[in-house]
Amino acid sequence: MGGETISKEFFERTVAQIKPSLTRLFQFLMLIFTAVMQLDCWRHMRTGPNM
Repeated sequence: MGGETISKEFFERTVAQIKPSLTRLFQFLMLIFTAVMQLDCWRHMRTGPNM
């Protein structure tokens, strides 16, 4: 099977291209998660102790 090495090379190149995008996506998701948590805390403080 000669196509195996080509697919492996293609896979490695694809991973190398995708990895920065995944890192950026993960940072973006963490940013959204942090913002949601802060909004949730802020809403709880606004409403007071009565949940």
